[in-house]
Amino acid sequence: MRKVFGMLAVLGAGLLASACASAQSGYRDDARWGNGGNRTVRCESYDRQRQECRVNTRGGVRLVRQLSDRECREGRDWGYGRNSIWVSGGCRAEFEVGRGNGGGWGGGGGGGWGNGGVRTVRCESYDRQLQHCRADTRGGVRLVRQLSDRECREGRDWGTGRDVIWVSGGCRAEFEVGRGSGGGGGWGGGTRTVRCESYDRQLQHCRADTRGGVRLVRKLSDRECREGRDWGTGRDVIWVSGGCRAEFEVGDGRWR
Repeated sequence: MRKVFGMLAVLGAGLLASACASAQSGYRDDARWGNGGNRTVRCESYDRQRQECRVNTRGGVRLVRQLSDRECREGRDWGYGRNSIWVSGGCRAEFEVGRGNGGGWGGGGGGGWGNGGVRTVRCESYDRQLQHCRADTRGGVRLVRQLSDRECREGRDWGTGRDVIWVSGGCRAEFEVGRGSGGGGGWGGGTRTVRCESYDRQLQHCRADTRGGVRLVRKLSDRECREGRDWGTGRDVIWVSGGCRAEFEVGDGRWR
């Protein structure tokens, strides 16, 4: 009997330590598997505190049921990163996590795959704060619908990085993410137009596949844009400075 009680005591202590570690880490794992391989995860913010809930997010995430009186807006009150969903500001909701194949959601709230393998991603900046939205940007990104009264200018109010779209300054918009071919050519014809703008004479970098060459096709600023002084290229980037604002055509090898 002493051995039995001793084993139960050790087991109980282990479970208590595990629960305490989970609470201290700020993670919850309230998840269950549903039909079709999708998983439903409940994530709740109490006292308006940020809460992270551990889950595999590679297959995409969408809000399926709001539990709180407080509205849950993606990018402001909830979002997700690698292996976790986060909520804040009193948002409490249930989220559906995809099958883990990277295919995303067909017409879901935060983005879905449409015809031809193109995906629409909504990214919103509230209170003029910088916001990052997870997306596969390898096939190119373009703004297709502005949702905010605040103008969204590429390079100033929105841009892209590796696997992310960013917005700031109150810009809220929907973006179309390309087919993920990795070619960087983007949207037809083998070439892509990239707008890059320097404000307050500051140096600005704009992500672009520059391997096929770059040329300035339309100047937007009163300030002259001279290559090498006011604009130039680097590896996967176009840069502008000194108030130069322009549109550049990224080539298919004709201007190298």
